[in-house]
Amino acid sequence: MKASSISFLIILAALYYSCSIICHASSISAICSTTANETLCIQTLKSTQNCTNDDLRCMARFVTKQAINAAKNVQNIAQLLLSRQNKSGPNYQGTGPLNDCATNCNTTLYYLGSCYGPLKQSGSSAQTNLLNWAWFAESYLNNCDQDFGPSVEPQELAAASSTAKQLIEILLTVAVIIPV
Repeated sequence: MKASSISFLIILAALYYSCSIICHASSISAICSTTANETLCIQTLKSTQNCTNDDLRCMARFVTKQAINAAKNVQNIAQLLLSRQNKSGPNYQGTGPLNDCATNCNTTLYYLGSCYGPLKQSGSSAQTNLLNWAWFAESYLNNCDQDFGPSVEPQELAAASSTAKQLIEILLTVAVIIPV
């Protein structure tokens, strides 16, 4: 099993436990280890383990909070690296990739924070809004990586960004299957 699949299962298991969901968390690994597609994995769990709409909303709220923390971590790393730069360099003037990344993270955080509103509502418009906000959050986080262009993105920044993007992907996956 790929490392990304294993980390997905760990996050998914944490979501189930944290929300005290009635689904049997012990069966997560057995179901998902044979399911390559993450959406299908969650759909399988939902259909076979009696996960409710409230359970899925709880998962979405939890993963939104985790994604916000992860995006803040990306922003903090970018700002820390920025503070270490030579004060005469382009980042100090607010034009370099680290500065741009920190700015994109700020926008990512705005959109992730916007995800809480639709989770308090129901209906297709709420689901559409949730998907849009999460998609925008992921797009701006992707911009953070792209800000480096042909130059090499710092490893610690790339790793933190990867974690945040994986959490947003899980949010998008859960949002798609929340009944409207």
